[in-house]
Amino acid sequence: MAQSVEILSPTDNQLILSQRPVASIDSISRVNADGKSLIPYSVWTWDGLATVTLSPPSSIVNAPEIWADNDWFWRNISYQITYTHGYSVIPDDVVGVTAGMVLRVIMAPGSPGVISETIGGYSYRMADNFPTAQVELTAADIAILRPYRGRRNRTIEMR
Repeated sequence: MAQSVEILSPTDNQLILSQRPVASIDSISRVNADGKSLIPYSVWTWDGLATVTLSPPSSIVNAPEIWADNDWFWRNISYQITYTHGYSVIPDDVVGVTAGMVLRVIMAPGSPGVISETIGGYSYRMADNFPTAQVELTAADIAILRPYRGRRNRTIEMR
């Protein structure tokens, strides 16, 4: 497991976390206009996956009342979010695919990517089409790992 700190701007009052799986939300702070100082923000809910929904603050101390009436006070700013993500134990599927790739390299004739080699006074060159190890994911590997990939299509709100 690892901890990440990201600065995100909400879309429709939601922050979408980029690292998965998310284990916990450690803190959320509002980033001030100077980009450096932070104000802790505690009015949010987490769906248990990768989305944090922000709620408007119920009271804003020492600020004009109109700020509390406008969505822009809490939506159109950036938030720094600190969260823990990753697997505590690597899934068996991932271990199996990795072991399969290692096995393909070990069992392949020749050294992967080597075209020529010199050892002392001895030198040889392999044909360019000499089969060497397959060090890429096969179609079966990709299918096995598909559930571990994050969403690929995203939408960015322009302001």
